[in-house]
Amino acid sequence: MNVHVIDMYSTCEIEKHVAIWIKKLVDEHKSSEEILKIIQPAIDESNSLILVKNLQHLKRGGRLTPMAATLAGLLKIYPVLHINKSTKGRIDVLNKVRTEKRADAYAIDKIIDDIDIQHTHIYIIHSDFLEGANHFKKCFIEKGVPEQNIHIDYISSVIAVHTGLGCIAIQYIREEN
Repeated sequence: MNVHVIDMYSTCEIEKHVAIWIKKLVDEHKSSEEILKIIQPAIDESNSLILVKNLQHLKRGGRLTPMAATLAGLLKIYPVLHINKSTKGRIDVLNKVRTEKRADAYAIDKIIDDIDIQHTHIYIIHSDFLEGANHFKKCFIEKGVPEQNIHIDYISSVIAVHTGLGCIAIQYIREEN
């Protein structure tokens, strides 16, 4: 059996997107080597930004020390987390921003700077925060991202347990050629 293991450096919608893409390529009778050559660059460039509103869940899960959670709360510091090839698939702090509004704006600007606006799929996933997800969708549309390239869904419960309610994760991967 010819098996290839692909490190996605991410989870959730990126994995789903690539699985559907691979199925399409298999249906087109592409070889394993051709498929890997097509999908790997897009996987390597993909990214996920995570905006956690309640740091207590990260503290309880051991991803944030109690002192750091308390200080961040007092100073209204919101971490912008990311997971991608450069983090080797581990969640890491991309930036720490004062105020929730600035953290959201930072994430939007970072993504717009990173992508080809017309040829990238953006997945906005949330833990029971549809209002926030729709706000991000509106912002991306205002920045020129085609509405059909923006998808909203729920964060899986396995991840929501660690992030708490109100979390937004924005994942993006360039469109298939």
